[in-house]
Amino acid sequence: MREQIIKALISHAQGDIEKHKANIEVYLTNPAGIGEHSDILEAIENELNMIAKYMDQIEVIQKYIKKMSIDKDIKVTINLNKIVEERLTKMLAYVNFAEKVIDGTLISTDGIDEIAVNARSSIDLNPLFDSIDLLICNHLGITKPTVNDMVHGVHYGEIQPEPGREAYLTKLESEAKKRKAYFKKNFELKELEGGSWTIEVPVRKK
Repeated sequence: MREQIIKALISHAQGDIEKHKANIEVYLTNPAGIGEHSDILEAIENELNMIAKYMDQIEVIQKYIKKMSIDKDIKVTINLNKIVEERLTKMLAYVNFAEKVIDGTLISTDGIDEIAVNARSSIDLNPLFDSIDLLICNHLGITKPTVNDMVHGVHYGEIQPEPGREAYLTKLESEAKKRKAYFKKNFELKELEGGSWTIEVPVRKK
């Protein structure tokens, strides 16, 4: 849909350009219908301004709009300099830091920059990874795995699937087959083309 809209905008602008070019051609080949010489020049200038307007639109679309991407990712930006400054403020309560303030040797702005740069390569993200892992497991309703569970979920010497799990796996397989059969009976795939792309979408048969 996005590509179709962009293509329609460009086509509309190109159509208007051709219209105003045709008007200019009429003014140049048959100026008698306008009257005064100054009126002809003004009319042509107006048409040129309209052509420039739509050419600018096309340039903006091709240069900026086409390159824009829809970013749905949730991103967090960390201002390490700000964190260093805030931590310094909190750590002033410690005796050693208070002494640095008194003798005027507390960290300078350049020192804060240096600490922030070093933090980029030494900051520990493992607690963040652990938190994300836990959130994923909570969302799926499963227990967070331990290191012992990380060999593809298989413990050597154990029976796979585990006793009592065969019925559950058989049920999942049966449900998958039913869904596939239902889809095949009630739906068919149709191709939708959008110029530079083609996708298949399910359409109900009846």
